[in-house]
Amino acid sequence: MPSPFKRALPDLEDRWDEFAHLFRKRTVKPGTVLLKEGQVAHNTFMIEEGCLRTAYDHKGRDITGQFFFEGEGVSSFESFQFGTPS
Repeated sequence: MPSPFKRALPDLEDRWDEFAHLFRKRTVKPGTVLLKEGQVAHNTFMIEEGCLRTAYDHKGRDITGQFFFEGEGVSSFESFQFGTPS
């Protein structure tokens, strides 16, 4: 089975070796926080297995913003692109 990166970016499949060095596989436990509010995003993530949710604090309440699933990419894209706090 092809990697989720190759499935998500099929136009790059022929050139995958040029970009593979930019990716690193990382296994995280459930409940791991990948980016805290106010931090600057320095990574994007591709979900190979499982799911991920984005959340934020609203007056002391944990609010889910969105869910992401296998084969999908996720990041605080504006923070990643512009170097602004998430």
